[in-house]
Amino acid sequence: MLGYRNYVGHSQQLERTHVSEMASQLLNHSGTSMDLPCGVSFHVDKDSFSFSSNDNDDCPYPPPIVETSLNHFGFTQLDNGFAVTRELRNRPRQLDTGDSWVTYASPAIANLSLLLRNRKNGDRFQPLGMNPHIKLQDFFVGAGVPKRWRDRVPLIESNNGILWVAGSRLAEWGKVMPEHTEVTRLELIRPQLSTNDHKI
Repeated sequence: MLGYRNYVGHSQQLERTHVSEMASQLLNHSGTSMDLPCGVSFHVDKDSFSFSSNDNDDCPYPPPIVETSLNHFGFTQLDNGFAVTRELRNRPRQLDTGDSWVTYASPAIANLSLLLRNRKNGDRFQPLGMNPHIKLQDFFVGAGVPKRWRDRVPLIESNNGILWVAGSRLAEWGKVMPEHTEVTRLELIRPQLSTNDHKI
C-alpha cells in the first residue's frame, strides 16, 4: 500500500482486495502484473516490483527501434533522448566498467559494420563466458529482464551475430583479449529517467 501511495500520492481508491492480490503476486508470481485504480499497473519481476502508468513509462530502454546502422565513431542518435556511442580507446586497467550501459569489446569491433535493432524470432546469442549459443529468450529469462521490456532491449549485431545485449552482456566472440592494447568502447546513453522500482 505504501508503494502505491508514494506513486499516486494517495491510496483513497485502493481496496483491501487490491492489497491482498499484490501481496499474493509478490509471494508467488514473478513476471505478473495487475491493474490498479487511477490508471496504475503493478508489476512483479524477478527481483523487484514496480508501478507504471500511461504517462510514466518504467522501461529503461528506448522505444522500439527501426533497424539502424551505427556510426563507426561517435554518436548514433535514437528517439526520446537515447543514443549509442562507439569509440576506439587505449585499454583501461579495469575492464569491468561497473556500469551495465557501458561495455568494452575487442578493438576489431571498431571497424565492423554494426546494426542496432530489437529482437526477432529465432535470435540466438553467445554470452560472454559461455561456449554454446543459447536462445535470446532464455538469456532474457536468466538475466531477469522483465517480459514487458524484452521487445525494447537494444541489440548490437554484426555479420558474426549479436555482439551486445545493451544493459546486460557482451558476446563471447567480441571480448577483449589479453594481448589487446586498445578496446572498443560501446555505450547506450540514456536520458535522465525517474523510476519507481522497489527491491523486494
